[in-house]
Amino acid sequence: MEKQAQGAWLQMSSKLTLILALVAIGGVASDPAWAQSVDHSWPLTGLVVEHAEIVSARSEGERARGYLTIWNGTGTGSQITGVRSASFVKASLKQTQLTDGVARIRRVDEIGLPGNSELMMRPDGVHVAFTGPTSRLNPGQSVDLVVTFEDGSELLAVATVLEADASPVDHHHGQGDGTGIN
Repeated sequence: MEKQAQGAWLQMSSKLTLILALVAIGGVASDPAWAQSVDHSWPLTGLVVEHAEIVSARSEGERARGYLTIWNGTGTGSQITGVRSASFVKASLKQTQLTDGVARIRRVDEIGLPGNSELMMRPDGVHVAFTGPTSRLNPGQSVDLVVTFEDGSELLAVATVLEADASPVDHHHGQGDGTGIN
């Protein structure tokens, strides 16, 4: 009888381990986006800017903020070293860090992007600060971006301009929307 109980426990434990592994690996069981219709035409390999938005500056002295979702479908890590656009005089990579309960935004020279992973830029994490718009940007307008990497490669993307108080879309890998260009 004791062997039967051990066998049943082992079988239940194996099933639980498999479920937890699926959740940990890809969030399959816990991510409601998984159940949504996903555009599988996007490549699963290579570096891809899947989504890009620019939140307008509130006033002339403030910076516009750029948020991109970048998928690294390679098995090799990569370093993002910059973003540029003809629509702005300057763009710099920024990261928000919490130190002693105070959030500080600092400039960074590069952002690591491990292989087979996603970088989703967010207001409380990494983002791109844009200064000196070369012309008036209106919500809904498209802006061309170039993302540069440490190996000299570049990715082109088209960002949508949002209102100054808008929140960027919570976009995850596989939710192709046509804003990224390989």
